[in-house]
Amino acid sequence: DLKFFAAGIGRKLKIYECPPLEKQYGPLVEYKKFTTYHKGDITKVTWSPDSRFIITCSNEMTVRIFSLHKIKGFIPISLAGHKSKPRVAIFSQSMERLFTLCKSGSLLIWKW
Repeated sequence: DLKFFAAGIGRKLKIYECPPLEKQYGPLVEYKKFTTYHKGDITKVTWSPDSRFIITCSNEMTVRIFSLHKIKGFIPISLAGHKSKPRVAIFSQSMERLFTLCKSGSLLIWKW
């Protein structure tokens, strides 16, 4: 929806407010950050189809799901069990499933 963008910087996930479309100079405004969840560097960041969740892949062979906005009772979810580094993680369009593809070529399907 072009209101936010996310970046994996080392082990941290940072979410920034998108700057206005017209040219304007100024610092980026940090909206939210997650700093203690990954033990390895983040290698991939993907948004859910409804832009409410962010998925990260990491060198530590985990995938994590974060919420853009505060949801009562929601804590970031860790998907472990990958035998090699996850390279891609995407939600199905219906958001009922999450697919992770590893460096080894294995595809894991997670019910969400």
